[in-house]
Amino acid sequence: MEKERHGFVTFWIWIMLIINPILSIMSFAGNNYLLSLYNYNRTLLTIAGLTSIANFIAAILLLNWINGFWLLLGVAILTPFININAGFISQLIAAAVGCLIQFGILHIKKMVFQLGII
Repeated sequence: MEKERHGFVTFWIWIMLIINPILSIMSFAGNNYLLSLYNYNRTLLTIAGLTSIANFIAAILLLNWINGFWLLLGVAILTPFININAGFISQLIAAAVGCLIQFGILHIKKMVFQLGII
């Protein structure tokens, strides 16, 4: 049986492949806006850039049918702690909701068939 992926899942993975390298480059280039968000702490900004690279690798794994969700989950667990140090306390809730949304998107084909929509 040939593997099939829902079109929205593929679209979401491609968005991740486009956005994460841009965020990583901005982080490593020391963008003034990003530096101001991290209270001018270059170490936190570098770690944020590394998490963008990890998300990019996870997207490549997902696109090639390798389970990259666990890498995405690990980054999602790490990211709020980076952002709390930068002053973003609401990131804890956003990370939990983001993980649930990502899990749902990656299982959209399975859910659609189970609900009997298609």
